[in-house]
Amino acid sequence: MKTLHLENISISVIPKNSLLSDSLETFEFISNGLVNIDDVPLCGIPNIRVINFKKNRIKHLKPDLYQCSTPKKWGHSKNSLFENNHLSIESIDLSHNEISILTKAFNAFTKLSHLNLQNNSIQHISDIDFENNFALEHLNLADNSISVISKAAFTKLHHLRDINLSHNKIIQVELKLLPQLSDINLSYNKITFEKIQGIHHLLSLETLDLSYNELNGTSNFLIIFLQQLRLTSMGIISF
Repeated sequence: MKTLHLENISISVIPKNSLLSDSLETFEFISNGLVNIDDVPLCGIPNIRVINFKKNRIKHLKPDLYQCSTPKKWGHSKNSLFENNHLSIESIDLSHNEISILTKAFNAFTKLSHLNLQNNSIQHISDIDFENNFALEHLNLADNSISVISKAAFTKLHHLRDINLSHNKIIQVELKLLPQLSDINLSYNKITFEKIQGIHHLLSLETLDLSYNELNGTSNFLIIFLQQLRLTSMGIISF
């Protein structure tokens, strides 16, 4: 079995030794009232790639999730994925929960490429929340309460292709030095013309959504903005 899907079964805690599988790659535990993410024992799944815990009641994430000790039957090699099997996880969906603080929870997931945190209660993104997620390509932070994003919050995400920050309370965000970034959604925030900086450094940019912000003088902004980008065309520019 490669995929296990458990949804709406009224179970919030999974017995510690119930998920021991060498073949399981995708585990979906959806709409089950899960409060503590540690109540899902992933350490016995050495080949896990995708975890989906959306629509639960998770509030807190501890730093460096899923630090797993090496089971004796797999040996004690320092390079073994079984020591920290979270290193192999490529996709995490924690959308529609109650998370307010990230607390460096994802730092050890160095192979993570997809992270969905949509519809939580996150208010602040710090410089260290994603500092080790070098492989991250898709990041969804829409529908939160984010008002503060540290300047270096995303600077190490050199493989990031798209980021969704819509429906927050963002006034300013720094997105330069991201060579692969092609799709940015900043709609429904509080961004002003004066706070649009560094976009012209994004040489792969194709789509930028700034609709429903506080951009006064849109026509002048558009002319200046296109001159700064020095582009002959863009996929979409939405205001």
